[in-house]
Amino acid sequence: MNARKLIAGSALAALAALPLLSSSAMAISAYQGDDRAYTNSSGSRISVYDGEDDGRVVYGQYYRQASAGTERGLYNKSGPRTTVTSGSGSDVIKLRVCESISAWPDACSDWKA
Repeated sequence: MNARKLIAGSALAALAALPLLSSSAMAISAYQGDDRAYTNSSGSRISVYDGEDDGRVVYGQYYRQASAGTERGLYNKSGPRTTVTSGSGSDVIKLRVCESISAWPDACSDWKA
């Protein structure tokens, strides 16, 4: 009887540890007004959505795990209610969304990880 409990307990512990063995990537989202930058559920792509009809370019700034010291950018110049998406790469570890404002500092969200 004790052996059964030990085996059952070991099996439960192994099942509980499975999520720890998979990728640690989680979806990340950042908002600036109605504009948004976000990753897919696996964390390997970033998308930038322009949610405002204001004529301003929206862009996402982000860092990937494989090159954590390199800031990258993805621009959405397609207009309101459009989304652009990056190619796949290593996990995005942090991002923010910005709105380009002529002759002023750009309006950016806080960095999200």
